[in-house]
Amino acid sequence: MSPESRIGRLIVQRTQAADTVTLELRGELDLASTKALQREMERAQDCVSHKLIVDLGEVTFMDSTGVSALVRALQHAERNEYRLCLRRLPAQARRVLEMAGVLPRFELID
Repeated sequence: MSPESRIGRLIVQRTQAADTVTLELRGELDLASTKALQREMERAQDCVSHKLIVDLGEVTFMDSTGVSALVRALQHAERNEYRLCLRRLPAQARRVLEMAGVLPRFELID
């Protein structure tokens, strides 16, 4: 069974298959959940050798602190030479990333 963590109004489920780690997020990615999410991402980053997928399909809200957490994760991926991909990006999260000017930096997958 894959580990699942509840962080405020955010649930994070981590799965791993071969050299890819997937974090599925459900709920709100905001100030209340970002620090704990960062810890979950660091745990996932310790296991990844090729690709980290952050599945945002069930995220109902994301603010600028969520953007910041994703950008830090992307910077970590770039420094450590693995891919960070965003999957199933909701319209609201897409708008926030666009407004922050960082959307083009991310690899998006469906």
